[in-house]
Amino acid sequence: MSGIKVLDISISALLDPLCRDTALSPFPFLSSAIPLHLFLLFLMIMARWTFPRFRFDQLMDLAWKFLIPLSLANLLVTALVLKLV
Repeated sequence: MSGIKVLDISISALLDPLCRDTALSPFPFLSSAIPLHLFLLFLMIMARWTFPRFRFDQLMDLAWKFLIPLSLANLLVTALVLKLV
């Protein structure tokens, strides 16, 4: 098996207790483990097929031009709110 398939199966196995037999279950119609694993694997595969993949340079561009200024603005606003309160 490739690493991505093993990762998907591992994630679906780790999410299983969160989605099964609880009062706040997001998927109450899936009560047994195998259909739930298959459903979670289907969701992960569909997400991988649906959303575009970014190249490393695109991710770095997003980080430097958007995420870092956003985090600095968040830090500034938080400091101002704490100073005023």
